[in-house]
Amino acid sequence: MLINHSIDISEARKDLDQYGAVAIDNFLSNDAAEKLYTSLTNEMGEEDWYTSIYPIENGQVNLKNERSNSLEIKEKSDRVYNIFRNTNDLCFRFNRTKPNIKNPTLTSFFSSLNSKEFQEFFLDLSGKLMMIDGAIFASHYDENSFLSPHKDSNRADLAFVLNLSKGWQPHYGGNITFLDDTKNRIIKTFSPDFNRLIVFSVLDKPLFHFISPIAKNLHAKRLAITSFYTSIT
Repeated sequence: MLINHSIDISEARKDLDQYGAVAIDNFLSNDAAEKLYTSLTNEMGEEDWYTSIYPIENGQVNLKNERSNSLEIKEKSDRVYNIFRNTNDLCFRFNRTKPNIKNPTLTSFFSSLNSKEFQEFFLDLSGKLMMIDGAIFASHYDENSFLSPHKDSNRADLAFVLNLSKGWQPHYGGNITFLDDTKNRIIKTFSPDFNRLIVFSVLDKPLFHFISPIAKNLHAKRLAITSFYTSIT
């Protein structure tokens, strides 16, 4: 079993129904969460990641032959960050795993997201039988990474974000905040605590949300695994 089955699903479902977003602490068993953390921190090479930057150059900079602190990426990141500060347009900068990653711990966990165990969890949470729809990826946000306010535009029912950073503090940034349609009122804010799952509505109650910029000169990484679930009933 990967999921911690002592979770109070009924309370989580109430929050999801009321607010459109819910944080579930200690989502995975301790062993499963620790294994993923070890994989992301000790078993990943630079060749496994690329920096995703939007709206510059189709949003992607491949890190296979470039270091993430290279001058070119820094200049592009700075330009996108200025867009973030001065406009309402979608923009982002963060690092994510490349498609077809070979890391066995991650690929095994990615496959498990469509398992009976996870289907039963989402059935209890949402009342719907669900399957993964679209990409599954790990991300790490380092200094100056961010995601501007937006609504997800795919056809999935729910978004799944499993946070895997240890010792993360709210003042580091990287908090996910949900807004009303005016983008002036905060509905919920969650810090990316270790083994905290955040689920939010994409189709029925789409919410504006953003991830606050990571503080400068911070050497910690905000680690997460993200995917989307769609109803098959």
